[in-house]
Amino acid sequence: MLSLKSIRFRISLWYMAILFVTLSLFSILIFNVYVNLLMEQVDNQLLYKAEAIADSINTYWEAERLEAIKDGSPYQVYTIRNNENFVRFTEKWVVKRPEQAQLRDPHLPNLLIQIFDAKGRHIASSKAYAGLMRLPPTTRASIDRGNWFYNTALLKPDHQPSLRMRQLTVGVEEQNHLGYIVQISCTLDRVQFEAKNLQWLLLLFIPTIVLLTGIMGAFLAGRTLKPVRSMTETIQAMDPGNLSTHIPVPTTHDELQHLAETFNKLLAEASHAFIAQTQFISDASHELRTPLTIIKGELDVLLKKRRSINEYQLAITSTLEEIDTLGHIIESLLLLARLDNTHIEIKMIPTSLAPLVDRVIKRFERVADQKQLTLTSTIQTNSIIEGEPTYLERLFSNLVDNAIKYSNHEGNIHITSGYYKGTLRVSIQDSGIGISDKNISRIFDRFFQADSSRHGMGFGLGLSMCKRIMELHHGKITVNSNLGKGSTFYLDFPFD
Repeated sequence: MLSLKSIRFRISLWYMAILFVTLSLFSILIFNVYVNLLMEQVDNQLLYKAEAIADSINTYWEAERLEAIKDGSPYQVYTIRNNENFVRFTEKWVVKRPEQAQLRDPHLPNLLIQIFDAKGRHIASSKAYAGLMRLPPTTRASIDRGNWFYNTALLKPDHQPSLRMRQLTVGVEEQNHLGYIVQISCTLDRVQFEAKNLQWLLLLFIPTIVLLTGIMGAFLAGRTLKPVRSMTETIQAMDPGNLSTHIPVPTTHDELQHLAETFNKLLAEASHAFIAQTQFISDASHELRTPLTIIKGELDVLLKKRRSINEYQLAITSTLEEIDTLGHIIESLLLLARLDNTHIEIKMIPTSLAPLVDRVIKRFERVADQKQLTLTSTIQTNSIIEGEPTYLERLFSNLVDNAIKYSNHEGNIHITSGYYKGTLRVSIQDSGIGISDKNISRIFDRFFQADSSRHGMGFGLGLSMCKRIMELHHGKITVNSNLGKGSTFYLDFPFD
């Protein structure tokens, strides 16, 4: 079994692992987005520079062309395509361009400008990098399709560190034809520098956050599991023979509090069941001891000396009566044990109440006549109960038998049915000796007999059996009694 300390450690590890993976994935996403934004910024600035350079070249070339025309030179001499004058002009423009500030942009370090003619031949460069003085086939193909082309190239100058260059190649048209090509490049030093800074920041940030949150998580887990530790210590200290101890209930208003309350409720039910079982065993032993003592006494008397035949017959008759009593007690105990089984399944079938009560009344008519009791019923013909007929018949038999036993001579016992507050209510009313207020709450306890006037009239198991049968049928049994005037038992059955 894991200790709470080990559980807290494992929770912290899992929490740190999940947090590390989550932050790592989030950091990778942020890093990629940030680098892409930097590259997009570089591309936009390259485009702006390329457009400005093309406008500058076109402006100065147009000025020279106009001067030549004034001097009498033919127009074709100053067309761009395949023109040696344009080659010399671009070489001069690159070396002596007036826009020197264009090459001193802090956002575009080591800016490089290259000019190519319409056939892709190199004309001029602001710097002499042999590896860049040509157009790759893919770049030329893209320009021929009339597109701008961005790419990243790795430049390896002689005796210098390698450079990663971001390039933009733009075709400039003249009279709907490709006149020349401008390629502008810059190193990615700034992008790499800022990306590396962010990378180091994330590498320091993630472990620090994971470590701090792990420590905080361990602290919070300890505080969270503290009530569990307290409950565990209380449970370990419990005496199996004394289930009245309750575990402390934390006021956390969460699952831990609900767990503690549920466990205390279970302990209370188990304690009640343990006490009831102990009392039941004690009462059952007492009830079984009485007839056994009587049987032993009768047999001891017979064995002391010779007896007459009448004395033997009386002793044997008394012994048989006590054996019958033992049999009834054992039968009732077995039925109660069956009914107490929490896994018992009864077949709930529609049962008409009127014929069932009629059978019970006919069974007890002779016993009622011996006490000159009037046993009647008024059952509605549409009274239907969902339940097990055998158990229902035992239920009414116990209640009628109980009413006959405790009713005075020439009394009345009446059974009625009706609908009351959403239930089918059956009432069994007698004119017997009644039950006192102090005993009415205990009459459904097993082996309980209210007073000496009831002693010898039953075993105290019938009403507890009735209560259990009603519980199995999802119903409720209650009683209303006036001492010396009689009692009325109410059976409330659910109905749809």
